Amino acid sequence: MRAFAGPPLLRSSGPCWRRYVYWNMKELIAIFLLTISVNSLAQELPLEDGEYKFQHKYAEHPSLDSLTFNVTIQGFNIIVSNSQPSTVWPQGVIEQGKLFLHSNSKQWIIINNNDEKSATEVGGCSDGPTVIDLVKKIYWSC
Repeated sequence: MRAFAGPPLLRSSGPCWRRYVYWNMKELIAIFLLTISVNSLAQELPLEDGEYKFQHKYAEHPSLDSLTFNVTIQGFNIIVSNSQPSTVWPQGVIEQGKLFLHSNSKQWIIINNNDEKSATEVGGCSDGPTVIDLVKKIYWSC
């Protein structure tokens, strides 16, 4: 009868141990690479949480002067509001939703549901979600 040498995984020699280490290393490397790729997909907002002033611009007439909107950002939540009297825009909340970096257009959009993430067209006078330029602080509309 053979003496007990412990579980096969704890034995330091033999092909089983090497095979076990080899396959576990492959799994660890795969998990590591997956973690890196998922982290690279996560987008950071170019603005910190806070209140900002954004210039409104019309997609069809970008040089036309318009209002300045108040924008509140908290995490990926955004509220765009108007505090100035206007014949075009009502006072109060203009739009609210979540910020999302649209993968096809590479532009930040305001979404209200997950279907808008994969919209074929965004901003301008399309039926897609509103585009908001977080770097230049511009709220675009038709």
